[in-house]
Amino acid sequence: MRIAIALITLVGLNAAVTGCAEDTPNTIAGTIYGEAVDEVDVVASAAQVDENFRLVISGGDLRIIMDLDAETLPNAVAGYPYVIDGRTSLRSLAHEANANQAPFIDLVAVEGRCADCDTQLLGGALTMDVNEAARLAGTLTLRVDATSEELSVIFDVELPAFDPNLIAEESVLDPQLEEPETTETTESVSEPPPQVEPKPVTSGTLSATSDRFTITIKPEQGVDFVAGKVVHKANFKNSDMYATAGHPFLKLSPGGAKSTESNPCAWHGKRSSFDDIPTAAPTAAGTSLPNAKKYESFVVKNQVGGGYTRGWIIAGDWKSVTIEYELLN
Repeated sequence: MRIAIALITLVGLNAAVTGCAEDTPNTIAGTIYGEAVDEVDVVASAAQVDENFRLVISGGDLRIIMDLDAETLPNAVAGYPYVIDGRTSLRSLAHEANANQAPFIDLVAVEGRCADCDTQLLGGALTMDVNEAARLAGTLTLRVDATSEELSVIFDVELPAFDPNLIAEESVLDPQLEEPETTETTESVSEPPPQVEPKPVTSGTLSATSDRFTITIKPEQGVDFVAGKVVHKANFKNSDMYATAGHPFLKLSPGGAKSTESNPCAWHGKRSSFDDIPTAAPTAAGTSLPNAKKYESFVVKNQVGGGYTRGWIIAGDWKSVTIEYELLN
């Protein structure tokens, strides 16, 4: 496989996580999008996500993620600069590697200094000073969008013991299906809301059509609000809202038909009560919430079941986020 480097901290449902190696000088320095970077208060962590080790390096408003193929990583030679050369969609975290990119590098992405950026052209190198079963340390250099600006990242992190039981099974798809179906598991804290026939709403005030419910999701998971279900291997197409890794909080993004255009979603900031959250139907394309903190609120147009959802975060950290919500129409 390959390595994923993104400025997000991603840990899946089936993930074993470790922290930074003790007393290590994790740093991020250089220039990106015309802005100087000099972060010394940097947190690095590692987790198993399916067949990969995912490294997340966070400093200030920057987040970097590296996915390393657990099977081939031990064969990588310490001291050798492995080439990074590819294109990444930040919305879907899909990475297309060019021919000269190191084959075990699966994804590279940089997030945090360009709110409107979706596709990135990435170049650079990964040099590992230490490549051991329980520890990885080295330097990552990154250039974004074919500029001469360069980020230099020094990291040292403990790797979890690899568990083959954490690899998600691939579903066997009907070759006639144009799009894969997503396996979903109900993990709501309370009973899922009743199925409601959505009514088309373009503007104005919405009315509640359900009781309030709570649901908890982890990185790489999303929500089908109408069904009250957690969606695994979540993305913009199969979820009303989905979580990706972050530190010290997860990132929440609304779903949508296209990776470059999210469904309407309005983030209303922190509220003192649920009833204080506005009920107006959002009309503008939604953006992500970089830090899913407690009491942050929203109204989103649902991608899966139709209608709208009003909700707020009642608990959250880098491992999970719990949302209280009600359906609107």
